[in-house]
Amino acid sequence: MAVSSSKQANLKASASKKSISNETKTEAMKVAKATQKPGQTKEQTKLIAQGIEKGIAEYKNCKKVRLGSAIKPVNKR
Repeated sequence: MAVSSSKQANLKASASKKSISNETKTEAMKVAKATQKPGQTKEQTKLIAQGIEKGIAEYKNCKKVRLGSAIKPVNKR
């Protein structure tokens, strides 16, 4: 059975993404459980934790980029 090109692209994109550290995952789960509403299911809490993980990862990535650009010397002409 052939896999469509869009599915192949998604597989490549997900494989190239960096994995999120266990520390980040536990921190995200703590935050998600702390903000959990009454009647919220475990699946909903996991989804919230995944969103928090992505936000933390994006924040760390932006921080690295900002620090890297601050260290690079500026070429003046």
